[in-house]
Amino acid sequence: MQFRTNLKGDIDNILNCLIFMDDLNKNGSLYIDGHDLSSIEATNSEASGSFGSYEETLNFFKDLKTILSDNHIPLNINFFELPDKDIQQLNDLVNNYIFPGEDRLMKYEFAGYILPILTVNKNVMNIFDDNIVNQVIFYIKVNEEFINAVPYVFLDAKTIIHAPFINYLAIRESIKNLNLEQIELRESITWLALNFIRAYDQIEKTEFLDLAYDILEELPESNEEQNIRLLINKAQILKRRRRMSPIVYQDLLMALDNCKNDTFSQFGIYLLIDDNVKVKEIFKTFDENFKKYILELPISVFMDSSLRE
Repeated sequence: MQFRTNLKGDIDNILNCLIFMDDLNKNGSLYIDGHDLSSIEATNSEASGSFGSYEETLNFFKDLKTILSDNHIPLNINFFELPDKDIQQLNDLVNNYIFPGEDRLMKYEFAGYILPILTVNKNVMNIFDDNIVNQVIFYIKVNEEFINAVPYVFLDAKTIIHAPFINYLAIRESIKNLNLEQIELRESITWLALNFIRAYDQIEKTEFLDLAYDILEELPESNEEQNIRLLINKAQILKRRRRMSPIVYQDLLMALDNCKNDTFSQFGIYLLIDDNVKVKEIFKTFDENFKKYILELPISVFMDSSLRE
């Protein structure tokens, strides 16, 4: 999508310029500091560019301003300085709101932001809207069955980092209503917590760690393997906060005695209690694919640099 225009500046300024030009072209008389500006030459063609008409141009920027404002995105985006792919994303975003298509979750990336937008029954909304969980029922498919879930299980660390706004309260409240006895759903919710930990490791926003811990707190008691994994994930948050108390160490050591046949859990516990000898010893036993998998997990941040190379 190419634009040929003399307009400059951010979204708000562009819209103001367009409205100003509109007034001039309607033979309006505008005064600033006592000076009549109606004699300034301005033509619709300067703003039309690839749009079908001047009205289309004006409406596009009006819609864009509304959408950005509603989604907590600052209007100081220099629209015409964005790369073509970002402009196309904004164009697609506006079109999605005006002409809702099929039901889907889309992520629009532009100007350093990622905006997760859900379309359901011709309704278009940000997944962080306050009432989205009350308005839409979400499912994940497990063994040909649909299990009630929340849209946040689709968040990855990149989206979390670049989302202009995250509704922490909505995430917390929505998870409280799930049947977390379901192992598959439990794993999805655990993965959501891990993605917030991943996001924290990149920009150290404490709210990410707080939310990750609150998410894990909602998981109920399960089988021994799941309980140990839960303990490890909570402990890695506490270790990042430098709040590993003697009680946590004791719980980890007790768990170590209960997972003698689970080298993955042993590896995680030894990492958390800083037993680098055991960590290296176990890591060498893993095949290359499993090593790559571990290096992608947030707990790998505690590994010695020699193992992460």
